[in-house]
Amino acid sequence: MFPKKQLFFTLALGALALLPLRLWAAGCGEVLRASADQASYSGYGYTKKPSVTYVDRRPGRHGGQQIRIRRITREWGSSYTLYVLAAQGDPRDFINVFGKETAAFFGFEMISDKEMWIPDASEFNGALSAVKARLVAKGLSVPPAQFYPQGEASPLWYRDYLFEFGWKDALPIGDENPGTQEHLLHLIHDLSFHSVGALLLDPEAIRWAADQSKVHVDFVDFLLSSYNSLPPDEKKDVTHEQLNTLAKLILLEQVSWVDVGTANLGVHVHEYFLSRDESQWRRGLEREYKSLLRHDVNFTVDGEFKSWGYLPEIRTLNMTISRLEGDIQPEGYLFRYLKQTVDPTSIGAQQLAFAIKMIDAYKASDRILKLQVSRDRDPDLILLGEEKLSELCSETMQRRTLIMQAAQELWKETPGSAEIRLVDLPQYVPPEKRPRLQRWKDAVREFFKN
Repeated sequence: MFPKKQLFFTLALGALALLPLRLWAAGCGEVLRASADQASYSGYGYTKKPSVTYVDRRPGRHGGQQIRIRRITREWGSSYTLYVLAAQGDPRDFINVFGKETAAFFGFEMISDKEMWIPDASEFNGALSAVKARLVAKGLSVPPAQFYPQGEASPLWYRDYLFEFGWKDALPIGDENPGTQEHLLHLIHDLSFHSVGALLLDPEAIRWAADQSKVHVDFVDFLLSSYNSLPPDEKKDVTHEQLNTLAKLILLEQVSWVDVGTANLGVHVHEYFLSRDESQWRRGLEREYKSLLRHDVNFTVDGEFKSWGYLPEIRTLNMTISRLEGDIQPEGYLFRYLKQTVDPTSIGAQQLAFAIKMIDAYKASDRILKLQVSRDRDPDLILLGEEKLSELCSETMQRRTLIMQAAQELWKETPGSAEIRLVDLPQYVPPEKRPRLQRWKDAVREFFKN
């Protein structure tokens, strides 16, 4: 018999001798799993490079086309930014939120872990129109948001953006151009973020933001037309170029709020289905509605404006709005913004003074009445307390359920759908539940990635 101390050291040395073999075996296991085409344990990681490339296209089922894309990095998701606030995203998000049958009806189909079909703008719109028609036929509420193919941006794209949203509740979806990676990534961004978020937003919130957009567009039109009608001696302090810069500032400020508010709700819904974290879901929902409705929000857009190369530096926008007061109306945000938030030294005191003078003239006209913006606001939506947040969370999921039911019915009625095998997405595994070796590898990868 070995003495106890000698036995202990013998077993310890044996364990150390076996450790390299265990690590080698674990590494082989990782290689085998990778060769089985599993992107990662989570299946929902993000890379910093563009993660997909164009492969092919085919006619869709709703008048558009489906585009075949291939994953070229470890992960499907990518935080690669086309421009500020426009990350590529994960083209599978729509499937994760609405399920594979609903997604297939809209044109999203997994082929394998490395390839999938996504819809172009026309195909997505055709599917959405069919879903809305089915909901109307049943007497159910319809998602107010619509989409349109953006194509090449015009020089006045920011006005076009607000006009389409203000008068038609419509948002752009990038129009994919085969062989052009930038167009493809723009399309995937819109499908990853806006297609989910805008469909699930509260109709009253969309109407509110649309009314604000109407006022912004109409005021800028009034500002420019009033300037053009002035005699030459009254134009000497403000050049036409300076006025155009101010007009861009006014419109882009509203564009940024609509863009963020309609995009990130989809992010929070997707994260909720992965984590099931109720608290995080509520806080995310609150943040996006406050962005869209523009109250009690601090949001820095200096970097965005400077990176676009359009505007001079401006101060951080601090849109703390007096609740339940008159400036809750759509024009109130615009007027308060110009009078209290814009730094005169950044755009010129004379230009700002001219704009404020035009505000008074605009308010004295009947243009706002002709816009037919809603004057009634839901006080609970303004206050956005815990009870209203609970209601919004519940209604978001109800809208999702209605869309899913209508789309699934339509998918089953689609000729040939029964013969199509829809591939499931990988099951999400939280980091804390992944094997220890994988957690170490993930941590090392994140360290070098950042």
